[in-house]
Amino acid sequence: MVDWLTFPAPAFAPDGTALKKKDLAHFQLLPSSLARFSPSDSDIIIYAGYGMQKAVNFYSISQKKVVRRGALTHWATALDVNSLGHLYAIGTKGRLVKLMDYSEGTFRILWVIIVVYSW
Repeated sequence: MVDWLTFPAPAFAPDGTALKKKDLAHFQLLPSSLARFSPSDSDIIIYAGYGMQKAVNFYSISQKKVVRRGALTHWATALDVNSLGHLYAIGTKGRLVKLMDYSEGTFRILWVIIVVYSW
């Protein structure tokens, strides 16, 4: 498979400070890039990372483009998809976990019994 994901990113950190190309310490301030293969659609990669907008992108490998985007209110620091592919979870730096409907991209209000993070 030869494919490369590139998404435009601004030349400044989320707090507004300008990024200097040679200063690697500035790049540690940026949100992580997170990706998961979709368990319900083998053609889709679910991606969240620092870009022009706070969003979760659904990238089609065969079409080589983002086919859907879900807006976020915070930068994602954790991303996981349930094994059936109905929900995905977004964790944020403020210790907030949002469950979102995979098909509709809407937030779900559910009782969560256990949340497990793996590093």
